[in-house]
Amino acid sequence: MLARLRRRQLQGQGWTWGEEWVVFLTKGLACVTRQQKSALREQRGRRLTPAETKRGMIVNIAAGALGQAWVALALSMPLTMFFERVGASGLVIGLSATVQNLAMIMQIPAALFAERVSSRKKFWFSIAFPHRLLWFIPVFWAFFATPDPSIGRAMLVLVTISSLMASACTASWYSWMMDLVPERIRGKFWALRQSVTMAANLVSMVIAGWLLDASWGGRAPGETMVGFGLVFLLAAILGSTDIVLHMAVPDPQGPSRKSTGRFWQSLLAPFRNRDFLWVTLAFGVWNFSLGFLRFSDVYLKRECDALYSHLSALAISTAIGCVVASFIWSKIMDRIGHRTVCVLMFIAAPFFGLGWLLAPVGSYQLMFLPGQPVVPGIIAVMCVVNFLSAAFYCCTGLAQITLCSATTVKENRTMAMALHWTAVGVMSAAGPVVGGMVMDALEGASFPFRCPFGLPFTYHQLLVLMHILVGWLIALPLLKKVRSHHQELPVSTFLGNPLRVFGMIQNIMLFSGATSVQDRARAISQAGNRRLTYIVNDLRDKLADPSMLVREETVAALGRIATSEAVQALLQKLADPDSDLDSRIVRALRTCRRPEVVEALLEKLPSADSETKREIALALGCQGDRRAAEPLLELLRHSDSAQVLASAGEALASLGEIKAVYDLVPRMLATKNPMLRRSLAVAIGDLLGRHGTYYALLTQEERDQGGEAFSGCLKVLHSATQKHASGRSREHAQAALRYLEQLEEAYLAGELAACVGLLHDLALAMAAVCRSQDLKLEREALLDQLVSQDEHFSAGVWYLKQLAGSGVELEQAYILLGIHFLRRWVEKNAGP
Repeated sequence: MLARLRRRQLQGQGWTWGEEWVVFLTKGLACVTRQQKSALREQRGRRLTPAETKRGMIVNIAAGALGQAWVALALSMPLTMFFERVGASGLVIGLSATVQNLAMIMQIPAALFAERVSSRKKFWFSIAFPHRLLWFIPVFWAFFATPDPSIGRAMLVLVTISSLMASACTASWYSWMMDLVPERIRGKFWALRQSVTMAANLVSMVIAGWLLDASWGGRAPGETMVGFGLVFLLAAILGSTDIVLHMAVPDPQGPSRKSTGRFWQSLLAPFRNRDFLWVTLAFGVWNFSLGFLRFSDVYLKRECDALYSHLSALAISTAIGCVVASFIWSKIMDRIGHRTVCVLMFIAAPFFGLGWLLAPVGSYQLMFLPGQPVVPGIIAVMCVVNFLSAAFYCCTGLAQITLCSATTVKENRTMAMALHWTAVGVMSAAGPVVGGMVMDALEGASFPFRCPFGLPFTYHQLLVLMHILVGWLIALPLLKKVRSHHQELPVSTFLGNPLRVFGMIQNIMLFSGATSVQDRARAISQAGNRRLTYIVNDLRDKLADPSMLVREETVAALGRIATSEAVQALLQKLADPDSDLDSRIVRALRTCRRPEVVEALLEKLPSADSETKREIALALGCQGDRRAAEPLLELLRHSDSAQVLASAGEALASLGEIKAVYDLVPRMLATKNPMLRRSLAVAIGDLLGRHGTYYALLTQEERDQGGEAFSGCLKVLHSATQKHASGRSREHAQAALRYLEQLEEAYLAGELAACVGLLHDLALAMAAVCRSQDLKLEREALLDQLVSQDEHFSAGVWYLKQLAGSGVELEQAYILLGIHFLRRWVEKNAGP
């Protein structure tokens, strides 16, 4: 029409008033459409802001609550009981679960198409909304039809069509959500989402149980299907609302997506990652075994005379367990590691299946509940078991999402997710079929034995045992083949001591929930003391905390944890020119013996303040790296700080740098600071003798002068000399023994100057004895000969010579240092 009007305009013919409005509206709509497309391209071509991402996640959780209500009302207990109500066979009931799994094969063609559309969100809505509308159909069956197995078969067809449509949009939804939720909080987000959605599940199951057990039109629940009609009506309304609400969630998809090439290349690309393959196989087998448990409601209804409200109570206890557990998992899952968590769940969850074998027979009156209802014993027990087991089974679902996402790349994630869910669905599809066949074959059969507490052993207990064995013997080994992330805790950390595990979980919860300065600092300190490696990333953020106390505790905790990630976090902060934690960081790095730590400390040393230099010197000594020797010597020669000098001396002693004696002794003799003199004396003692022994000698002599410690040193020297008293070196040995007697008398008399000379003579005599040297040589010639042969002896005799010619006021510590040197040298050289 526009072309015809344009030709009339070119021919000089006018337009009518109506034709002008048509042209105006058409051009206006075209302009608006172009602007919308431009805005859409701009939105898809940019990154979402944090506010947009957060808002999208909140809307997703709200919509997910409605979606979970639909699942609870349409696909769980009410669906199974509807099949049972219309008289469907066990095979049909099993097929209703099987088709839901097999339908996942639709994800592959849907994913191929979704990767080529401009908007995943619109593609998803075009399939998901009709899929939910289908559930208005069983409302009419329940209201107007009578129970008949043919209705069960028709319901199976509807479930199949609905499942195919749901699967067609699943991969695009997961890809959409994986791109929306930041990777660092995925575990927390999915756990929080599950907590909210399971709360919706809980409320929905309460409503379902009430509707199914209520009397409608004066007819008992077993005589009408009105309750089922109301349940399916509510499910269809809530499910459709979920899809509409999801349209408010932004799609962070980029303007275009890369294709992996040919069809088969697209299919095989994700499986080139072996971890993706093992995750898919493990969860396929796991879900296959879970299919055996789909008949628990039928078993309880037929074999234990359970009411619909009893079945709802079981579902409610499961939902409550999921809500509570999801809150806990949201705090700790990202810190422990998704693979580790999943392996632990595969180990622990099947244990709870034993509840079906250990439940008692008979009924019990629950006095603590309003109305004091009487329920079968197995219902009471399984309510408790379901509450506990839900904490573990729900976590496997969370781990499946995060592990699958972690083993895929963003460019091919839609197809990878489709392949994963398809493979898992196909593998798990056989589970309900096998379970249904076992139920049809063994229902009513009499086994020759009973469970431990008298409950008859039936097909259901057999299915439970099959689930446990398949989970432990096949699914668990497959999952353990997935490579562990370097930041994950090893599984062995959580095995063995349950109290330790609960303590770790408690500390994580405290760490996550701390808001005050004192609580946060205490939580960080406990995390460091327990060496919780999985919170290193959180501690890294706390290095910029507003509180100095929190920052200091964080540095100390990272130093105690001492993993490579923790050390790197400290080194990065140390390199920050604006950091106010340098000295504390260096102190925390003392025990982190790594080459990169030494390099960072040596680089920091020239520009550091006095306190930090002191800490660097001590840290370098603890590192034991010989590269630090020369910088420490330079620090010793040029520093004027007593603290720095003492620390440098201690570090050089730890490194065993014997030539440091030639710098330490002048510093010790020249300083007027008594504490520095003692510190340097200890450092010299560690270099001239065994590390730590001079400190012990000095402290014992302060308590008991001339006592056991002093006598012990002389006894060592005396024994070594006595060995040669009757041999070839008898003359030298006798001279040494005389010097020893005179030294002891002079020391006890306080004649320290005499002690210095006697120590020098004793050293030469002992050297002649131990090395069989000729004592008739000139003293200087003998000394030169010994010095050239022994660096240790050279440093010790040089010290004694400096002591004799220093002119300083002598102290007892100086004499003890000489005796300590001689003792160690004799122990090394006296021989047998």
